[in-house]
Amino acid sequence: FLKRYKCTSDHWIGLEMTENQTGRWVKGTIFNKRFPVRGSEKCAYLDDNGAATARCYTERKWICRRKM
Repeated sequence: FLKRYKCTSDHWIGLEMTENQTGRWVKGTIFNKRFPVRGSEKCAYLDDNGAATARCYTERKWICRRKM
């Protein structure tokens, strides 16, 4: 679903991961693992292959809320 709205650059998605691959969204809700997240860093982003993690200080754009 999110990949449909992504443009050419990678975007942060507001998800912080923990060491055991659980996560929490920026609004505080628990990540329900509806999609896989590759990598072992703390901050998740969306790329052409799905969700992955990187160090949080890496510069990327943000995906924000969009009305449907």
